[in-house]
Amino acid sequence: MHKVNLVRPKLHDFNLFCERAKAAFESGILTNNGPFALEFESKVSEYLRTPALAFSNGTYPITLVLQGLGCTRGEIIIPSFTFVASAHAAVAAGLTPVFVDVDRETYTLDPHAVEKAITSKTVAIMGVHVFGNPCDIDALQRIADIHKIPLIFDAAHAFGSTYRGRKIGGFGVAETFSTHATKTLISVEGGLVSTSDIGLLEYLKKARNFGLYTAYDSEFIGTNAKMSELHAIVGLDSIAHIDGAVAHKKHVVSLYKKYLEGVAGVHFQREQHDSSNAYFFFSIIVDSIRFGMNRDRLAEELEKNGVMVRKYFFKPLHQHKSYPAWNEVSLPHTEWIAENILCLPTHTSLSDEDVKYVCEMIKKCKN
Repeated sequence: MHKVNLVRPKLHDFNLFCERAKAAFESGILTNNGPFALEFESKVSEYLRTPALAFSNGTYPITLVLQGLGCTRGEIIIPSFTFVASAHAAVAAGLTPVFVDVDRETYTLDPHAVEKAITSKTVAIMGVHVFGNPCDIDALQRIADIHKIPLIFDAAHAFGSTYRGRKIGGFGVAETFSTHATKTLISVEGGLVSTSDIGLLEYLKKARNFGLYTAYDSEFIGTNAKMSELHAIVGLDSIAHIDGAVAHKKHVVSLYKKYLEGVAGVHFQREQHDSSNAYFFFSIIVDSIRFGMNRDRLAEELEKNGVMVRKYFFKPLHQHKSYPAWNEVSLPHTEWIAENILCLPTHTSLSDEDVKYVCEMIKKCKN
């Protein structure tokens, strides 16, 4: 049976990884902003054209950014159609999430829903570039400016995406990324913050290191969120090949669209004409009536035939047990997407034959 993994992390040069790891152990510097972590930050900053800092994961940065902006009490507007880390991190900062609906076609935060949700308690807005598809950044920024509310972006999926010719990473007050092993830019575990706010940048440097400003004194209560040297070494390997990785993912998606275009009951995520998507995942919406099979059944059939897929994000956050106050609230677009979406493999080891096989299996299920 032909098997197609949903994700497959890639290390391009294992010998170089071993050489760098050996150098790190011989130096005795395995963490605490070592030379490889600093080099990784430099390479990322150069790529994004925005100052960037590395962290131990992609969740801490959201919390620390909000704390650095003074957003520790009040409400934050956030989409329900996102991974739990987005909301959990805001709660960890001291905020109460206010879940709003997304655009039915782009799956990203609906600016009209944001405008309606703003109250005197609102202290921040968080957009999420879902699957790498940039939000309507200009509309969200206008709302944030009018209400004098900081706008941040969870860009966990979007390293390599662009908006109006600029790399995602340079918008809002700050953008946060995940470099988890499933992502396009990987460091096994890890995360990034990009921001042009120098005050916030300096806060984050201290906040990820216990709030220390000298070896013996802390300025405020921080945490331990530094990226280790070994994770940074993987990151250096990944950033060196990022352009090829993004190009390959775009090629894979072009094949998916070629083979699935016109298949009744299969719909694609809409992208803005002035954006480019780096495709953390390529997703389809399965219209059970027109396709002749619902999303859950299609997922089962694909996995029986060796194709790993993911119903993502299902359930949406407002239906999670961890947010009981929201369980009876209806967000119709979010719920419709979550009930019908299926994410297909887009990793950088996929061959053209793999993509063709996935599409053949989807068409076979329809027939």
